[in-house]
Amino acid sequence: MSQDGLFGDAAPAPAPLERPEPPAPGHACALFFALQPEPEDAQRLTAQADALLQGASAYRVAPERLHVSLHGLGEHAHVPERLVEQALRAGQSLHFPPIDLAFDRLLSFGAGDRRPAVVDNARPNQALRDLHLQLGIALADAGVPVPQRTFVPHLSLWWSPVALVPTAVAPTHWTARRLRLIWSHVGRKQYQRIGDWPLA
Repeated sequence: MSQDGLFGDAAPAPAPLERPEPPAPGHACALFFALQPEPEDAQRLTAQADALLQGASAYRVAPERLHVSLHGLGEHAHVPERLVEQALRAGQSLHFPPIDLAFDRLLSFGAGDRRPAVVDNARPNQALRDLHLQLGIALADAGVPVPQRTFVPHLSLWWSPVALVPTAVAPTHWTARRLRLIWSHVGRKQYQRIGDWPLA
C-alpha cells in the first residue's frame, strides 16, 4: 500500500502553526519533536546554567531554544511537505499527561571545538521513555520510518570546546507540559514551532 493510501480514511493533518521557511542557500533545516519548558521555567533553567558556567567562555543556549529531543526526522535542504504532514498527524494523535523532569548530572557530549554541555539523569524517567515510545509508534503509524537509536534524554545548556567530567549538580526540575514539532534552521539559531500540543 502506498503512503497516500495509508491516510485514505484518516482525518486531515492539522495545519502547521508556522509555515516552514526554506533553508538559506547552502544551509539545511532539521525537523524534530521535543519537549520545551514554559517561558518562566526556561528563564529559571537559564539562570541555573549561568550559575554552572561561573563566567567561563561558552555559547549558552537561549531560553527559547532549550529543549529535550524526542525523535529527529533528519536534516533537509528543502521543506519536506509530506514529512511535515505526517509528523503533524502523529503529534495530533498523542494523548499524554505532563511529565516531571529532573536532571542532576552535568557532562559533555561529543568532541571538538563545539561540544554540548548537557544535564541528564542516570536514573531512567519511565514516563519520558513511554512518551518517546508512543511517539515512535505514532510516527510509524503515520508512515514515517523511525531509526532504532538509543534514547538518551538530556538538556543542552551551552556549547564549548572544554570537555566536562560527569559531575553531580543540583537537580534542574521542571514539568514538561507541551510537545512540539520544531523546524530548526541549522547554524542560524532560529526555531520555528510547526506543531504544538499540550500534555494533558
